Amino acid sequence: MFCVAEAACSSLSPAREAVSGPTEGESNSPNQEIQVEIEWTYQDQDRFAIEVFVKNYPLPPDFQLLCPITQLEVSDVGENQLLYRNPDQINLDEFYALARNNRWYCTKQADGDGFADYLFSLSHFYEAGSVPGFGAEPTIRLELGEVAATNSVSVRTLPALGVFDLPLQIQPSAENLSWLTSGKIAAKGITVLIQQILVNPSVTWLDACLDYDDHHLWRPTAELVYQGQRAHSIEWLGTFPLHPADRGTILQSTHRCYSFSIPFTFPLDSPAPFQIGIGQVQIDNTDPGVVTMQECEAVKDAVESSHLGLEIRCYAYETRGQPQHWFEVVARPPELSTLAAYDLVESAFVRTIEGSWTLELQMK
Repeated sequence: MFCVAEAACSSLSPAREAVSGPTEGESNSPNQEIQVEIEWTYQDQDRFAIEVFVKNYPLPPDFQLLCPITQLEVSDVGENQLLYRNPDQINLDEFYALARNNRWYCTKQADGDGFADYLFSLSHFYEAGSVPGFGAEPTIRLELGEVAATNSVSVRTLPALGVFDLPLQIQPSAENLSWLTSGKIAAKGITVLIQQILVNPSVTWLDACLDYDDHHLWRPTAELVYQGQRAHSIEWLGTFPLHPADRGTILQSTHRCYSFSIPFTFPLDSPAPFQIGIGQVQIDNTDPGVVTMQECEAVKDAVESSHLGLEIRCYAYETRGQPQHWFEVVARPPELSTLAAYDLVESAFVRTIEGSWTLELQMK
């Protein structure tokens, strides 16, 4: 069981957990220095999860690479199921098709002497009522294909380094690392519905929907608190309204859903209660196509009254036939540069609503 903070309790879906440790695979890679290892796997009635390390990947000094993995599949009895493709190498429709049932996180762990180590963490959740069984010899097929690395001045194409086939071994475990809920948390005019929480050893994914009577851009931040340690989401994916809905559809909706990635290393061997949810919601009204003249004038009055010598003017114009409203700095005090004055005024078009809208969970 788990409880919504200061709200009601909901029941967990029963789990059939399984987890395993490191497995190293064989490959057809021409670079014998590279090591690809499955460090952790997990399965319950809701999802399958995996963490893989790519070690000694050749990366030129001072270059950066988001992820060296270009594709990952699970193979069983002659059938392959695609779980991941490098987002830089697919279009948005393909990306959203994969993101429907998969979440992933890829990060560089260490580098030096022209080599780097990467951690790749993935969670694949099943369609309702469909829990696939693994055959006698399932494998993970991981491709290190051609990728683009960048530094401050150039882009370099790194060559393909082969395909790795890694045997998939899953052993029973006592931990429950998936939660589904329909509990709602309401505060400060915002209602948050936590839909699912998926914990991997190195990253946690939180899917949540927000209801708020507002038609601007929302930038919510998820947070996780474990034994005094606090972690925040580094990115989010909008899941409703769905792509390819246009920008106007999203802004007109007062019900929006997101999937958050929160990097955090859980000590799964000694789990303790933790809190997770939405920590704050930033309301961003810096789009001239959305700002009204009334909103601009309100910002003008507030900024000028609190900063002596600063004067701005709101004005209207059109872009491709669409009305726009924005401001210009007419005068500023001598201690403020033009850029600083502009940034100060623009920041007044952004407001932050502090939460938090959180649950408390227990792994065991």
